[in-house]
Amino acid sequence: VKNEVARGELKKLPQSWNFYWRSAWAVYSGNQHVAAKVRFFIDYLCKSMAGDVWLELKKDFYQRKPALKDE
Repeated sequence: VKNEVARGELKKLPQSWNFYWRSAWAVYSGNQHVAAKVRFFIDYLCKSMAGDVWLELKKDFYQRKPALKDE
């Protein structure tokens, strides 16, 4: 990547710019022992994505109270 940036093929983005969409799927067999490195990677994904907006929106959705009916 360093060479592509030097040639001007890639541009660095400002640190304030970030993605609000991103997803990752960790698929593994639940019937077998999960290797330590796989478990570590899954834990890493969960922690690194924990602050994402889509997770906060999902959490907010499930914590909402039902609307009151007008009587």
